[in-house]
Amino acid sequence: MQNLKIKLLLLFIILTYFNVNLFSQINYFSFGKGEAIFVIHGGPLFNSTYLIEPFSELSLNYHLIFIDLPGRGASILPEDSICGLNSDVESIEKIRKKMNIDKINLIGHSFGSIVSLAYSKKYSDKINKIVLVSIPIEVNLEIFTQKQNDILTKLSADTIKNKYDNLKLLKKINFHDTNLVNIKYLKAFEKSILNHDTARHFKTLNELYFKNIEKDWDYYFNLPFFSIKYKTFESELKTLIIHGKHDEIAFIEYFDSSLFPKNVKYHLFENSSHNPFYEENKMFIKLIKDFFKQN
Repeated sequence: MQNLKIKLLLLFIILTYFNVNLFSQINYFSFGKGEAIFVIHGGPLFNSTYLIEPFSELSLNYHLIFIDLPGRGASILPEDSICGLNSDVESIEKIRKKMNIDKINLIGHSFGSIVSLAYSKKYSDKINKIVLVSIPIEVNLEIFTQKQNDILTKLSADTIKNKYDNLKLLKKINFHDTNLVNIKYLKAFEKSILNHDTARHFKTLNELYFKNIEKDWDYYFNLPFFSIKYKTFESELKTLIIHGKHDEIAFIEYFDSSLFPKNVKYHLFENSSHNPFYEENKMFIKLIKDFFKQN
């Protein structure tokens, strides 16, 4: 009985300190003080679990908000069952309004970078700076879809039955050198991937999301944001793009960062793949801090 009381007290402290908004329409974890940074997970059907630990040091200087996008993690599936890129964008805006924050900074990982970029196109006046980590470069939708399908084929069709085998392969794709990765990060990543396989609404969400994505994609990106012709990136916002040299997902071979405009900075981690915040965490956090300090 005493142990139960202690556990309940600890849970209360955690929920209070982290301002956890569980099982609402849009779940988010909020902690730290200072300028607001919204952190958007990838997948696109993962959740925030794997990002909280490696980004937590930023909470010493910033107010971090980790969002579980609709239908993922502890966020419920929208009642209208319209779930896609647009509903992801609107979920960020709803939380910004709910928290009464005038302007936010955005950090997106992998597909979360695409969600963040889409938000910046629709609500550019609500953003200070944006960081795109391991963003998959959209040469064109056909090539992008084919490469993603190739990866999904590698991971096998039956993700629930083979989730542990898939996890091993996904780690291989996402981590260049697991010796560089702290065990606590690997465990968080594993938890997020396995939760993704068995998430509430997963089958329904998977069908809905990819049914809606082409329409949403055309709305936000009627012109490629990365161009294979010009090998460049266009944005009016102060932007930092981060990739790992060994990333097998992000198409980094298709552009030339020397052609970026002055407001777009680029950093390539030599010893990282798709998750540089795991493999080179200290250098990654310093890079982020330095970028947000700049005028």
